[in-house]
Amino acid sequence: MKIDYSGVKKTFSKSDNFRLELGFVGIKPEYARGYLSMDTFKIGPSSITTDVFNDLNGVIKFEDVKMSVGLENNIGADAELYLSQITAVNSRTKTRLDLTGDILSKPLSIDRAKDNNGFPPVIPALHNFYLQKNNSNINEFVSLLPDQLDYSLEIRTNPNGNISNFRDFIYDGKLLNIDLLLEAPLNFSASGMQLCRDLEMDLSQDRIEQIQGGNLYLNVENGVPIDCKLSLALIHPMDGTTIDLITGNQVIQAAEIDATGKVTQQKSSVVKIELTRKLIDEILRTKKVRVCALFDTKPSDKAIKIYSDYKINFSLTGDFIYRAE
Repeated sequence: MKIDYSGVKKTFSKSDNFRLELGFVGIKPEYARGYLSMDTFKIGPSSITTDVFNDLNGVIKFEDVKMSVGLENNIGADAELYLSQITAVNSRTKTRLDLTGDILSKPLSIDRAKDNNGFPPVIPALHNFYLQKNNSNINEFVSLLPDQLDYSLEIRTNPNGNISNFRDFIYDGKLLNIDLLLEAPLNFSASGMQLCRDLEMDLSQDRIEQIQGGNLYLNVENGVPIDCKLSLALIHPMDGTTIDLITGNQVIQAAEIDATGKVTQQKSSVVKIELTRKLIDEILRTKKVRVCALFDTKPSDKAIKIYSDYKINFSLTGDFIYRAE
């Protein structure tokens, strides 16, 4: 502290004083230790969206879905997790279904993390809880093909009180992480399952304007036990209207399975596309095509398994009237 020099002597007495206030603004602790108390933290109700099933429509029944709830506790305090609600919502069909099961009917106990006597690193407590068809309705839950999940949960700290004798701890950024992992093996039945995609296409540089007419043949060797009705349409670049190339009336037949449920032989199918000069002009103007496939598993009365060596081979051949210049 100093005062400006004025050339005039001054005498300071005990009644002269100054006052200094010192404090902290926006302080952010990196570590705390003590008793974190018995408290309840409510999360939700809230929602998250998912696009995993957005391209699928129809009736699909999964047979062996598994979901794991993984918990990683980085806080030095015991806790209990209550999964109050998890609801699958399909906004396209206006349907919803609550997930039910063992882990939703009782609290999930979470052990405390550990550290090095007050110093990092933190050693988290890891827990995994599982839902499957014998302890929940997870198959029906996933078969709804949800595009939204509604959830609500509670976390209760130190449910047994101050059992650590004021040695709970918490580090900045080291909290409780919850992960949901869904496993849906391809063991299912489907009726009217539809998959559609819009794809980019530009054939303006391929000199097909020289073609006056002819036919295209889509040759399919189907090694999967699924019937498929394939449709292919040109999307007009200006107004979005469509022109059919393949109408979806012809069935690409499913491969047959043996007594063990495995495919024994591929099934051959041919889809014919007749090309006219007008249709060729439309193809030249088109930048996008819409491909839709309608699937039915065979046999229809049982779930089928899809193995990694199953294949569908496509080849495109044609005969054309071509004008040479």
